[in-house]
Amino acid sequence: MTPLTGHAETLTRLCAVPYLNAQPLVYGLTRQRLRALGLSLSFELPRLCARRLAQRQVHIGLIPAIEYARIDGLVIAPNLCIGASSEVRTVLLVSEVPLAHIERILLDYSSSSSAALVRILCRRKWGIQPEFVETEPGYEAYIGGRSAGLIIGDRAFDHLGRWPHVRDLAWEWVSWTGMPFVFALWAGYPEHLTFERALLLQSSLQEGLQNRARIARAWQREHGGALGQYLDYLENRVEYELDRSKLAGLRRFWELACEEGLIPAVPPLQFVSIASLVT
Repeated sequence: MTPLTGHAETLTRLCAVPYLNAQPLVYGLTRQRLRALGLSLSFELPRLCARRLAQRQVHIGLIPAIEYARIDGLVIAPNLCIGASSEVRTVLLVSEVPLAHIERILLDYSSSSSAALVRILCRRKWGIQPEFVETEPGYEAYIGGRSAGLIIGDRAFDHLGRWPHVRDLAWEWVSWTGMPFVFALWAGYPEHLTFERALLLQSSLQEGLQNRARIARAWQREHGGALGQYLDYLENRVEYELDRSKLAGLRRFWELACEEGLIPAVPPLQFVSIASLVT
């Protein structure tokens, strides 16, 4: 696909992720006549969503937080994120053996921020130096022995009780730094992610937060599993406000990622400008 430029593209294209944790963020959007607003919405796995944004195949994306530091020219929609201040239960390092005996970690093929986080935790908190292995779908079958696995998203629900050693990476970060962790945020190119559209994204989340029980029930009908687990996840595990404490945690994450050579530099926080409302 080629970048969307010129008169051939009339819609501002948004890309989100299909996970349960993103459903409150897009709830209001999915109930809008988006084309009437000059918008379209698609869904991709986190890493692919960021890739499409970097290649300008979409204009606004719910991207892994680490990718904001890798893509030039983006602004952030204020007050919106996917974050956690305690156990999140959908970003897990699972293994048959304790940390000290892990020789390799199979990285979730859809992950960016979590893949960076586990590298940082291994080196800085746990003091281990495993081999990190990029994977493809089905990699879970190869987790065992001294090979651990990073599992993110809704698939992680199925692995909470399956392994003798399960580490929740959000909790590992919070207990180590005393700061929340930000996994993803809305970001886009400033000519598309305007103040007006940032307000639309905030309104979409507010509608989603008011309907978390409905979202959980719909998710259970489609995917099975325990309704209580989904509702607890949406109400008590995932946090959506990009407040000062999360911004501090985000900056610390970027600092460590830069020190580990995972990003070229700590990026400045560039938010949507209210001036973009006046054009």
